[in-house]
Amino acid sequence: MLNRRQQLLFSKFTSNQYITAAELARQLELSEKTVRTRVKELDKELLPCGAHVISKQGYGYRISITDEVLYQKLIMSVSADKQVLPTSSQERILYLLSCFLNSRDYVKLDDLSSFLFISRNVLTGDLKKAEEMLSKYGVRLVRKPHYGIRAEGTEFDKRLCISNYLMKPDFILQGNRRRSTDEMRSIGDTLLSCIREHSIKLSEVLFQNLIIHIYIAAKRMKAGLYMTAKETDYFQTSLGEKEMVIAQNLAKGLESSLGIVFSEPEIKYLAIHLAGKRSIGEENGESLKLEIPRRLMDLITELLQSVYDSFKIDFRQNQELILSLSQHMVPLDIRIRYDMGIDNPLLEETKKNYFLAYAIARQACIVLNSPI
Repeated sequence: MLNRRQQLLFSKFTSNQYITAAELARQLELSEKTVRTRVKELDKELLPCGAHVISKQGYGYRISITDEVLYQKLIMSVSADKQVLPTSSQERILYLLSCFLNSRDYVKLDDLSSFLFISRNVLTGDLKKAEEMLSKYGVRLVRKPHYGIRAEGTEFDKRLCISNYLMKPDFILQGNRRRSTDEMRSIGDTLLSCIREHSIKLSEVLFQNLIIHIYIAAKRMKAGLYMTAKETDYFQTSLGEKEMVIAQNLAKGLESSLGIVFSEPEIKYLAIHLAGKRSIGEENGESLKLEIPRRLMDLITELLQSVYDSFKIDFRQNQELILSLSQHMVPLDIRIRYDMGIDNPLLEETKKNYFLAYAIARQACIVLNSPI
């Protein structure tokens, strides 16, 4: 049976095309000398499995099959092994982020280097990039002699890191794919029922984003990683009574479907995400009036003035646009303050097909660089 390191090397070979030691070294980020040593080790393991490695001067290496039946058994056994190692620098960085964000304990560099089958120098380079990514969300790597490294930061910041860098739940939390899909579907059903009951409008993008955040929160809670009262008390100034009522109802539904208990800080965590995503719809046939802070109305005025100064297009008296912007600015204000960014899947299409509208919006967003 091939070990993980041998499986990784084996995956680079084919039976009909040569690959050089230099190319293997580049892909695996190893020295050519190390590659040649590992190829010899792999060749010995392949012999009883109906194959061996052929070396040809000036061409490189390829697999030669000597027993098709034994070789197919090898392929099936390798395919059945679900432990897939990161092979590129980008994959390793994501693995390191997942490792640090989902662990309470210190992790030793020697253990990481051994598990990933890379040198300490290569690991140090990937670790530096991972550390830079974590620092953008206020999470830092703490080093302790003889213990290793671990990530320190608030639970809120760690969850933001996970949602922004590791959007695939199966990878992030290393769960069973089918179970993860079922859990997310269950969260989606509960969330949909709740937003319909409270007449909340959510775009498909915001709806999926909210499911991801709830899924991450549920997994963290099951692992014993909770939001604290100290963290969520900071949210209180941004939360209204309606958000808390909706969050409490949503928490009850999730407790029933997921088998977990939401503490008060976790309910506030749900509420802040709802506040950062929801739009006001119709309730009992009457439009709900949104209370817009004066500072946001002043910001809209400044924003529209900026558009007029740059393009001579006057939206300053367009009351319908101002109302729409004001409703958009309340959740946007919350997302900016708590760094809860959302990717726009239509961004490139908008740039290409609506260039003027995009240019106007970009100019307007310059105003948002100032604190709001």
